[in-house]
Amino acid sequence: MNRFQALAFKSFQIAFKITTVFLPQISDKWAINLFLKPIRSPYTKKGKKFISDSKELSIEVNGRMHIGYSLGEGPTIVCVHGWAGKTTQFAHIAYQLAENGYRFVGYDSWAHGANEGSSASMFDFKDLLIEVLNTEKNVRCVIGHSLGAASVSLAAFEGIQIPRFVSLGAPVVGEDILDVFIKRINGTARHKKALREECRRTFKREFDEVTMQNTFSSLKNVPVLGVHGTEDIDADVRHLDILRKIHPEMLTYKAQGLGHRRILKDKKVLSLILEFIKSD
Repeated sequence: MNRFQALAFKSFQIAFKITTVFLPQISDKWAINLFLKPIRSPYTKKGKKFISDSKELSIEVNGRMHIGYSLGEGPTIVCVHGWAGKTTQFAHIAYQLAENGYRFVGYDSWAHGANEGSSASMFDFKDLLIEVLNTEKNVRCVIGHSLGAASVSLAAFEGIQIPRFVSLGAPVVGEDILDVFIKRINGTARHKKALREECRRTFKREFDEVTMQNTFSSLKNVPVLGVHGTEDIDADVRHLDILRKIHPEMLTYKAQGLGHRRILKDKKVLSLILEFIKSD
């Protein structure tokens, strides 16, 4: 974040706090809209090259077309990006998979990447993944980053078969997820309450019901590799310990000095992922 962006963000936080004091109900709606509205970032040079090197895919989910990409040939590895992310963030992983005889497949979720839309939820991620897994053949492994990992767990909880799973920087505890968001927008406990009520009203589910702390038990009999950066400020590394308590047989790796997104291109992490996918 540069100086101008930092100043703009600070101004937003001040404006949000003022709105909370004088127009609390307006601030509740503002918080809900922010929570469901992913911020899009520009494509990097690496991302643009990946798009040019890959084959474009498309799939319809809930009446909406989604753009995807594939690279390589062989057993399929399905990758699910995180909130405010996009498939091109898996470029390093995709090239590594293709070089080792696998076929990378990834789709942008609704309101992300190359797709239309301005708001989304984890249920959009989950529905997309289920459609992809019902369409793709010979899927060897599913890799999920951040909210993408949580959506893989939710899909498994709802009955979809996951052959093996790599979880990268997964947010696990509902209260922690809300706390990180509330701190970012300079919100209060009333906004957490508003978000929980919105989940109940719009999606007919309790917020904690769909978090990995509740859904991950459905993957107890599935080979799992969990990777988390020790400097992750979006989801604390202790979330990986919670997953391990739920699934004691899973493999875990704490990437020293890495944050939430750096693990997607770290050589050691890529090597571990490839070793795990190749293992029996």
